[in-house]
Amino acid sequence: MNINTALIKNKVFKGAISSDLVKTSQEYRVLAVLRYLFPGKFEQMEHGDKPDLQDKVNSAGIEVTVAVQGNDMKANRAFAEIDKYSSDSQRIAVKKITESGYDINNTNGIMSISRSGTADSEKTCLQNAIIKKCKKADKYKKDYARIGLAVLLSEIPTSYAEDHIIDWIKEIHSEIKTSFDLIYVISSRFCIICDIKNDYMDKKCLENTDNQLLCKIARMTAEGDLMLDSIEWK
Repeated sequence: MNINTALIKNKVFKGAISSDLVKTSQEYRVLAVLRYLFPGKFEQMEHGDKPDLQDKVNSAGIEVTVAVQGNDMKANRAFAEIDKYSSDSQRIAVKKITESGYDINNTNGIMSISRSGTADSEKTCLQNAIIKKCKKADKYKKDYARIGLAVLLSEIPTSYAEDHIIDWIKEIHSEIKTSFDLIYVISSRFCIICDIKNDYMDKKCLENTDNQLLCKIARMTAEGDLMLDSIEWK
């Protein structure tokens, strides 16, 4: 991944991403993070559907989901619409976001929402996101020898959550082992990999500035400003 090109560094978004492109951007974000942290391993993987990321050469796929609670969904829907309407509607959107327990941040021209969670809510949210996808795993597995699940954390995790994510995944190992070969948990500052079949765990850290650039690349790809054969993806 060439994340420091002038195109990426100088890109300034005029507003929030269109709501109908949020999911696609999230899927490209997972691919960008994996390509960046594991050079050479995911070069054949492309965007698809069921599963969301597909490597047909190596018969591997990754389904993408987001660990999100009810208030999270409400806040994210409001955030996606925050700059599209009149000032009155913007105030309504901001009110929905703050009432859901979030703050609106603006760092280097990139708007985001965040809140501090509790360990119990983070654990439940992560496990529920995984279990929900486990119940649908068969539809992703039929055409691939190896299938993984990538879970994007919708908010910045607490340090306690970061230290215990692997333990939380181990708690539901019996439900995962018949569904997915690998679990990836991705946040703004790390990627945790759990190889379920081989009982192998690893964690890669991610610098905040690098994460911001990867998010830019993902969004620009979802919006059609970049392609997977663009230099930024190489």
